[in-house]
Amino acid sequence: MSEESQPERRVLTVCGPSLNRHRDASENTQDISHLLASIFKDLCYLERDIPADGAGNKSRRGGVNAQVKSEYRREMRDEDMEKHIIRPPPTEQYTRTGVLNELGETYQRSPHPDRTIPSIPEFGESLKMPPPPELSTLCKNAPKEVFRPAQFPKLSESLLTRENATAHKFMEQRDFLNSHYFLPSLTCSWGQSLITPRKKVQVKESVKIKPMHLTHSIMNEPVPVFLANPAFVLFSDYKVGQVYECAVQLQNMTASSHHVRVIPPATPHFSITLGKFPGEGGMVAPGMSCQYKVYFTPDSLSNFEDILLVETLAPYPLIVPIEAWRPPPILTLARILDCGYCLVGGVKIVEFQCRNEGLSNGTFCIIPKKLWPASNFRSVVISSYTEQPPFRISPSLFDLLPGEATVLEVAFFPAMPKSFVEVFSIVCDNCQVKDITIQGIGEIVTLELVSVSDGEDYHLPGEICDMRVDHLVRFGLTNPYCMLQKRLVIRNNAHLELPFCWEVMQPTLERHLLSEEQLKTPHFEYCVTTDSAFDVSPREGLLQPHQDHEFLLSYCPLEMWNLSTASINFQWDRISDFCILEVKPSMGEIETNQCYDLELVLTGMRDGPFETSLQCHIEYHQQPITLNVQAVFKGPKLAISVPSLDLGLIQLGDQARATLHITNKTLLEASWTLLERCNKHQADETQITVEPCHGVLPMLSSCSVDVLFSPVACQHFETVLELAVENGTGCHLSVKADVQSPQACLLNCELVFTELYVGVPTSGSTTIFNQTLLPVHFSWEEQLWGKQKSLCAVSFTPCSGILRPNTKLEIMVQFTAHTDMELTEVAAVCVVKGMQEPLILGFFSKAKNLNVSFSLFMDCPEADNQDQLQLVLDFGDDVQLERPVTRQLAIRNQTAIAAPFSVKPEFFAPPCIPFSPSTGDGVQLHQRTSYLKEFQSVFPKKVEQKAMQQFVNSLLAHGKGATFYVEPACGILGPFETQTMDITAFTNMWGKYRDRLICKIGGLKTVFIPVKMNVRGCPLYFQITGPQVENEAQSPVIRFGTHVSGGHKVIRSLRLNNPSPCNIYLDWETFNQVKGDKKLLDLIVTFKEAFRLKDADGNEISDGQLGPSHRASPSSIPRDTPSSGGKSSWLRSEVASGDHKGKNDDSGANCHHASVRKLISLHIRSHEGIASDFPYSITPQKMVVAAGGSSTVNVSFTPKKLSGSTSSIACLGFALGFMSLDSKGASCHLGNVERAQSYDLEPLKLGLEACVKTPFLSVEMDEEEEALEFFAVASDLLPRDSLTEVVKQLAVTRTIRLRNKLEMPLSCRLSTQSPFSVLEAQPRNHAKSPRSNIQDPAFLVLQPQHSIKVQMAFHNSLSLLTYLSLPAEQVPPTVQLMYSGNGERRLQFRHNLFIEYSNSSVQAMPLCAYLLLPTLHLSADNLDFGICYVGQKYTKEVFLYNRGGSGSYWTATIETDEGSASFTVAPKHGFLNPLEFPTSSCRNSLQISFIASDTCQISATITVKGILGEEPLSLCVQGRGSFDEKFASLEIEANMKTEE
Repeated sequence: MSEESQPERRVLTVCGPSLNRHRDASENTQDISHLLASIFKDLCYLERDIPADGAGNKSRRGGVNAQVKSEYRREMRDEDMEKHIIRPPPTEQYTRTGVLNELGETYQRSPHPDRTIPSIPEFGESLKMPPPPELSTLCKNAPKEVFRPAQFPKLSESLLTRENATAHKFMEQRDFLNSHYFLPSLTCSWGQSLITPRKKVQVKESVKIKPMHLTHSIMNEPVPVFLANPAFVLFSDYKVGQVYECAVQLQNMTASSHHVRVIPPATPHFSITLGKFPGEGGMVAPGMSCQYKVYFTPDSLSNFEDILLVETLAPYPLIVPIEAWRPPPILTLARILDCGYCLVGGVKIVEFQCRNEGLSNGTFCIIPKKLWPASNFRSVVISSYTEQPPFRISPSLFDLLPGEATVLEVAFFPAMPKSFVEVFSIVCDNCQVKDITIQGIGEIVTLELVSVSDGEDYHLPGEICDMRVDHLVRFGLTNPYCMLQKRLVIRNNAHLELPFCWEVMQPTLERHLLSEEQLKTPHFEYCVTTDSAFDVSPREGLLQPHQDHEFLLSYCPLEMWNLSTASINFQWDRISDFCILEVKPSMGEIETNQCYDLELVLTGMRDGPFETSLQCHIEYHQQPITLNVQAVFKGPKLAISVPSLDLGLIQLGDQARATLHITNKTLLEASWTLLERCNKHQADETQITVEPCHGVLPMLSSCSVDVLFSPVACQHFETVLELAVENGTGCHLSVKADVQSPQACLLNCELVFTELYVGVPTSGSTTIFNQTLLPVHFSWEEQLWGKQKSLCAVSFTPCSGILRPNTKLEIMVQFTAHTDMELTEVAAVCVVKGMQEPLILGFFSKAKNLNVSFSLFMDCPEADNQDQLQLVLDFGDDVQLERPVTRQLAIRNQTAIAAPFSVKPEFFAPPCIPFSPSTGDGVQLHQRTSYLKEFQSVFPKKVEQKAMQQFVNSLLAHGKGATFYVEPACGILGPFETQTMDITAFTNMWGKYRDRLICKIGGLKTVFIPVKMNVRGCPLYFQITGPQVENEAQSPVIRFGTHVSGGHKVIRSLRLNNPSPCNIYLDWETFNQVKGDKKLLDLIVTFKEAFRLKDADGNEISDGQLGPSHRASPSSIPRDTPSSGGKSSWLRSEVASGDHKGKNDDSGANCHHASVRKLISLHIRSHEGIASDFPYSITPQKMVVAAGGSSTVNVSFTPKKLSGSTSSIACLGFALGFMSLDSKGASCHLGNVERAQSYDLEPLKLGLEACVKTPFLSVEMDEEEEALEFFAVASDLLPRDSLTEVVKQLAVTRTIRLRNKLEMPLSCRLSTQSPFSVLEAQPRNHAKSPRSNIQDPAFLVLQPQHSIKVQMAFHNSLSLLTYLSLPAEQVPPTVQLMYSGNGERRLQFRHNLFIEYSNSSVQAMPLCAYLLLPTLHLSADNLDFGICYVGQKYTKEVFLYNRGGSGSYWTATIETDEGSASFTVAPKHGFLNPLEFPTSSCRNSLQISFIASDTCQISATITVKGILGEEPLSLCVQGRGSFDEKFASLEIEANMKTEE
């Protein structure tokens, strides 16, 4: 095994056998040392035999104290017990740890494709129930074996270095190539994989073998034996108490049958049934599957996982993960719920939205953290809420479906000002627990008076005040009902919004005491006062946290209080100058702390503002108190009922009257006058009259006044009426009116008709506009004005009506001209009632006569040319034969005059207007204008298609080869109408056609439109293909298939049909397509006729030997051409030609012009192949196909004979049939059609394909190999029990299959060279070919697609080992000695398997055999015993290894000059297994002993030899004797080991 493929190594600080100690599969040691010790008795596997320090010999290490060892073991047991206590309960993760550790990196889990939920941490921003861990964590989190160096005492540095080096060398010796018998190589022991891509085996004459290291890399590739479906078992939706199942299929992915063993899951929640196998005996065939059912019984909604172990012959088991997990509910609840701040003693309710964003429902319970886990869950949930002061959460138990949300209410009621934090647990029914933290802070009210406008005041000592207040705001003196204000700024130092409400309390007055006395002030209760002079604004609201708020403190006294300590006497003055001002009572007395109500009386003498000061004299007061008084007195005031007077629209000559009301709302009598304000421009004309215009109005009364307006002209009238009041206040009244008379106009007084046609009414419009706000009446006169009024007619809509104010009305005018003269002196009159002059509308026009134009659609080549004289209807130069082609001709009427039309072809018209086949409802085709476009969809059935073919045949019954069908052919061309006509060309013969369309429209001159068309194609078709109308460009191909080189001729007979009206001559030529032919053009020169007539012997017939009508009859063709045809069609063509000839006298001249022969013709065509009659030929080469008839042609193929290295050749060719006509009348018809012939016409092409191949057999092997490989072991020739009985020869066999994949039988025989041989060849269903003439019984005959099983052998013998001793120049090139990286040797033999066919061709397949040889190796090249005590025996150990793939029989001999009695070796011979066997059987221990006889230096050579070609090994040993007793050992024999 190479170093790269070895598992992870651990360098142990122990020596000797401890390296092979069993490795634990899990943290709990599975000790099987007693079993290993019983098998490997020479190794120390028992734990009691291994010292704690790892030494192999206690005496050499000095031993270990038993008390220290027992103390160490006791500590280790305590540590294991502690791990067991803190370890979670064993799950499937721990039970399968050993299996996963053994697999190491060879097993990689693939995550389930449906599991896309990311892993969620246990604590995060939001409360999310984490999904089950990924499958990969089963390996990552599994407990691993940890090497504990503490269990061995600390070694010295030198000894530790030596032990590590020993272990390292031992591990290096394990890096060897394994035997192909036990590890997967090119031929796996468990079969070939069906899914691993295979290399294509190509048999070549010379095949190079890949180097050894490349072959070894292929051997190490893992090949899966079974695949599980599904590869991952998942239960995603389950309930407690239910049983769920899932079927697992194990499919054999190799090419051989296998047994399979499934180890059931370890957890009690999963179980499996017995397997269902496709056959008996528990064997699974290649590609087949066995089935196991996995049952899942959950006892909770938590997550479960386990694995299925599938054990096969593969080195690694197949692991099928099993998991059960529900999509976890995901709650959108934060990890920390912050309730904020709350006043101490208050309650704050905070709502939190909780939504389940997971894919499954869940039941959740919230309890305090300290109550979980609970022994009895019901004892914890006792109510609808859970409480942990100062928090309460409700509801404490709730269910949430996916996408459902609920509201959690958290009540916070702090009892003291501090921060509170409590932890609650949310328990889900899927056994998942999540912790949330609820926090809040309790606070008290902390307000601060920041500032007071004019400053804050303080109590004076001895002042009567309220001692309970904290602050004092003092106002100055003011009068009653006078307001004083001060601004207060109060700051909220708390973190909460504090609602506030100001209340004025009744003070408790007492004298201001000292600060020490204030502490003794008893507690008083406040009383709210209702008649206070103080007020605060705003009175209530919210105080924002940590913000300043401004308040306005107002002081407004409503009484005059006596605040002195004695009663007072007062007396008020009296004022009577402009008004009477006095106070009642004017004098009086006010007691202490009392108030007195006074009344102020004012009496006005005149209107206007009034201001004065009234004084009050107080006894014993130096200055009087002054009361400022302000007042305004008013006189009588009149008002009009309307703010303005609008008389509206008045027609000139009418009057308008309006009534007004004047009201006196005061308690005074008022004298008034209502007159128009004087205007100097209207002093002489007064249009407004007021009745009555003056009067006296008592208090609180009203009167009515009439206003009369008499206009004198059209105008917009505006004026002002003034209402004057004596000693009072009057007002003004605005008066306005509009005076108008009827007035209308035409917005356009002339109508010009540019598009006017004789006799066709034309519409126009004009607009009449009412220029006033009055409705007007209009009417149009029927009689026109002007000199040309008799040449036209006009009508109006509407002809009369009433036009509303300021509106427009569109008048529709219909004008008809009766002449094409220019009209300029015609007008119409419109009379408007109330207007003196009528409205005049003039007309100007010039009418046009009938005019049409012709145009072609853009798909025509000359459609852009719209010149009427050059218009040509061109169907194109590439019209396919028998394919209808439609062109469209558009006739556009450029005027509004309707006219009849008719269109028909001049020469190629149908013989009559045929009726098309009717559809199912009896509607005929000519009634549908779009029939020719959609005839394929109209007649989908065969019967209707046949009717359509009959319809086309009737159109071509005249035998001219083409017909132009026009649809529609006649009709009425409407005003400005564009009539589109479909002109369809039906053809059944090639040629260049010329014709004209005759177009007649109304009384216009007849128009002739030229028509031209070039029809290409061949009317002939083969019976096997039928008419190829759609794929005419794709010529038919005759495929002869695959044939053996030099085979017999193959003949195909084809029938050729001619549906055209003419007899067609065919001259055949065959061509071959050669690869690499660079010729581009073919130049053809002909003399007179391109193809001349030949007789039955192939001789040309001269023109003198034929009569004038000989070519016109099919009887002139040689009789070897079979011909059959309809006689009626031939006669019909002759009759049609005769009738036409009789009607045209100039036909002879036209035919004579077209029938002029050319003496020499030159033709150039593209080169497509080389003309040849091999391997393809056609008979007869000259033939005629009668009109409407058919003929038969024979095509033959002769296979070529291949030579050289060519194994297959494709024979590609084609045949060209050059067509010509049999009469001059068919090629020239009155100059309207011309038809090309022979080389001027595209020939009929027939593709020819065939293939010729050499015989070849494909080789099928079990493995994908470039050569058939054999592996033999040299030690198999020598049995281990007896070396004298040597096996002379052993055969290693391989089986291959030879398959004939060709379409022909193959005859072959097999041969090879020594040491290879063909043992057996068993064909499957073989039989001799009927054409095979092989008489040799060694030949085998394989039918197409059959195979034969061949057993090959490689003969292993001792004679093959002689190549090892030969010189390199004498070794054959087919034999090679190969070395691997670790020194392994092998002989390689290469030969070929020869497959000889009946045509003497040989196919070779490479053969390769490897003979594995033993390779010996000693752990040391020399051995020095040093100085030893004379006569005492010293022993050292040397290891002999076998690094080869074969066993070795070895013998050790001692050679010395001084005598070999001093040195001995034991054992002297033995057997070593190959490298792939266990390490103990691949090495032998050689005990080298030395007894010094004297003090001289003694040396010897120990030689190790083998009998299977091993290279001999030499070990140099030496030692010196001494009589010094310091070299004497306490032991008689000292065992020492050398380093490897």
